[in-house]
Amino acid sequence: MTPTKVKINPENQETLDVAPIREIAQEVLSEVSRVIVGCGEILQQLFVSLLVNGHVLLEI
Repeated sequence: MTPTKVKINPENQETLDVAPIREIAQEVLSEVSRVIVGCGEILQQLFVSLLVNGHVLLEI
């Protein structure tokens, strides 16, 4: 089970509720998966890399 709260600063016990972020991410992936069928894991990895400002090399 994935936690719904993530510690931001362990020293003063600040937490961030990630449930709304997770819901939005699931909705986006669901909509994209309707157009690009059969590539669920690739789409998920692509989405994560975009969220963290990462770089992706796509080969066709």
